[in-house]
Amino acid sequence: MDFTRRSFLAQGALAFACPVLGRLHGAARPVGNLVEGAPLAFLSGQTGRPKSLIIDTDPGVDDAVSILLAFKSKEVNVECLTVVGGNVEAEFGQRNARTLVELAGHPEVPVALGATRPLVRKMVTARPYHGANGFGNIQLPEPRVRLIDQHAMDFIISLVKARPNQISILAIGPLTNIALALLKDPSIAPQIAELVFMGGTINSNGNVTPVATFNVYADPEAARIVMNSGISRIGMVGTDVTTKVQFTAADFDKIDQAGTQVAHIAAELGRFRLNRVGRDATGREPTTGFNDLPATAYVIQSRHFTTERMKVDVETAGQLTLGQTVANRRNVVVKIGPEGDHFGIVGSEPVEPNVDVAVAIEEQQVKAVFMERLSAS
Repeated sequence: MDFTRRSFLAQGALAFACPVLGRLHGAARPVGNLVEGAPLAFLSGQTGRPKSLIIDTDPGVDDAVSILLAFKSKEVNVECLTVVGGNVEAEFGQRNARTLVELAGHPEVPVALGATRPLVRKMVTARPYHGANGFGNIQLPEPRVRLIDQHAMDFIISLVKARPNQISILAIGPLTNIALALLKDPSIAPQIAELVFMGGTINSNGNVTPVATFNVYADPEAARIVMNSGISRIGMVGTDVTTKVQFTAADFDKIDQAGTQVAHIAAELGRFRLNRVGRDATGREPTTGFNDLPATAYVIQSRHFTTERMKVDVETAGQLTLGQTVANRRNVVVKIGPEGDHFGIVGSEPVEPNVDVAVAIEEQQVKAVFMERLSAS
């Protein structure tokens, strides 16, 4: 399937003909306390002001600690959590998202439920890594915060159109909600200040197949739509860098010593991960990471990352490569044409890069940001 800009627009009818959404909320309503024409508040590194941030998430242990970090970070104002099915079914994810805004002390932050399944495929979950409830099997009371009466894709469209070029999106789950918003209203693509997603890999194996990572594999069609949408600033933080940030039991004990509920929950989520890792055959102390965490750190402090701008697309048809993020590091394609009775290489042409790919990370600095902020009172 050819996902050029023109064909991207043509896919809208196809996507909406599919039974993508198990639940659609009512008509759009005002976006919290946001006012059209509000002051510019994005790209904190350039303006000194916090980024206005939508976190699109499938909570998820990794998502949970990452969201708590975002709420602890002055570099961003979390405007909303939009929930997509992924690590666990969306029904679990939306409860976890509502729990997280309460834990963070921000019950005023809206939570919107979005796609409960991928665009065209069956649902894939990752419960062994996140527990039966997606929250490391930690049992907490039913949150009092309620879902807003608006579908996630409509919330994203409303917020971006109300504050063009001011809204950043951190996508730490499958990209279904973002793709739906772009399909419903393609005009928002150039109005999104930046989109940073956790997923993909160019230098290492995938974590679902040899070449594919979970968030992309779970909905490759959505990922491909987003990559080719025309969003001017897309950042990819893949598992070839995220897995370099590792934590030990002592790290989680240190966080827990802060004595706050947020610190305790973060530490317990880390211990859940450590317990499923266990010691290897050498008896070395186990370590664990949270793949979404470095993507959140990228939004907060991108100076800890080295990026290369590349043309990135997503494989949606390969028998062995479904969900692979295919990166053209040269940003050049070879042209094949007739050469006598066969075909041959007849030249090359440049391609426009579309993604800033994280290729290196200062892992100790990223770890320190998390440790300091989650340990703070």
